[in-house]
Amino acid sequence: MVNGSDAPIFKICVKSQKANNKKNLNRDLELAVLPPGKFVICAHPEYMWGPVIEQETARMRLNIMTKGNAGEMITHVSFVDAASRKWELVRGRELRSVGSSGGVAQ
Repeated sequence: MVNGSDAPIFKICVKSQKANNKKNLNRDLELAVLPPGKFVICAHPEYMWGPVIEQETARMRLNIMTKGNAGEMITHVSFVDAASRKWELVRGRELRSVGSSGGVAQ
């Protein structure tokens, strides 16, 4: 997960599904806050999602992050920025301000 801004983001929600089974949804990943940077969140056998770990300090090999049709695994991403604007990821690649006239982030 990447927060490329220079400020934290809040109320992050990531909805996803299993790579090979579109009817089998994962539990939502919900975070209260995410600071700027690149992070890894591994699966946890009991709680579904493990702790948020900075990518540079992760002590694991990360060259294969997902298997299968990874581009279709993430079905929705939303968050609130430091200025209290709500955003969502559209089509897996465009950030759109929620409640706006459809403007896409630059």
